[in-house]
Amino acid sequence: MNMTYPLPDFAPEPKARIGFLLLDTDHGSDREILSLVPADVAASLVRVRNYEGRDLRACKDEIVDAARLVYPDARVDAVGYACTSGSFGELGRLLGGRGPVVTTRDAVVAALAELSVSRIALLTPYTEQLNSVIEADIGAQGIEVRSSCALAIDSNDLIARLSQRTILDIAGRMLAEDAVQAILIGCNALRVASSIRYLEETYGKPVITSNQALVWRLLQISGYSSGNRDGGALLGA
Repeated sequence: MNMTYPLPDFAPEPKARIGFLLLDTDHGSDREILSLVPADVAASLVRVRNYEGRDLRACKDEIVDAARLVYPDARVDAVGYACTSGSFGELGRLLGGRGPVVTTRDAVVAALAELSVSRIALLTPYTEQLNSVIEADIGAQGIEVRSSCALAIDSNDLIARLSQRTILDIAGRMLAEDAVQAILIGCNALRVASSIRYLEETYGKPVITSNQALVWRLLQISGYSSGNRDGGALLGA
């Protein structure tokens, strides 16, 4: 006996399709990124090999190739490279500009300009040396780092497991400084998205994180306005 079924029904087309290229050694970015992406936006996560100790031009080619794996059978609005340390340096320069992949560095610089801040605090799990590279780069864009904290955590697993209590304590002390207009919490592997709104409401200053800035920039390129209050002043506009 043949049965009659209703015609198939489909969900609306996503308002945007964006992609993120995560390091294969990254333990924290996936959940962070997806927590910030609006429900009506399609997001694809693709893993790429860590750049450390490798030929950077070969890494750049691999990253560009990986971008083609983001929804290969559909329109893609923007793709981002979700690695802060790799974005600030030679690899970032190779990828930067108007290429097919937006770096976290370029997203952070655009976010700082969007929020019109010129004096910030910088908190990362990196070394002092890498923090100095970041400071010099954003300093060339007219952003002065008034306070810097480098936690020097050398394990990707430990970076992803850094407690919210630690982040809130350090970031709170830095935001309390009168000379600081905002804080940049750098590193895509840090799980800090759930603390953005609390820090902003407590200290009355913008909080910029690597993943938040990258999500915002890709949505901006896509022509999508998020309105996600949990994503802070940047994503909540």
